[in-house]
Amino acid sequence: MRPGDRVAIVMPQRPETAVAHMALYQLGAVAMPLSMLFGPDALAYRLQDSAAVLAIVDESAIANLLAARPECPELRSVLA
Repeated sequence: MRPGDRVAIVMPQRPETAVAHMALYQLGAVAMPLSMLFGPDALAYRLQDSAAVLAIVDESAIANLLAARPECPELRSVLA
């Protein structure tokens, strides 16, 4: 990952989410907090439009993210 890369964070508000944000800021990445309520279409639209290269997701949204992933060619990795 390089400075300026966009990273989607699809997690509820909890300590792990704050740690993810701080780590991304230290790396120089751009954190994109996304709602866990987004379905596959909404996630795909935002991931495509932003050209996110990584998505950090928890168990509550992994199914929707995996359903959206085939439409997101820039998304290289998913961290669950």
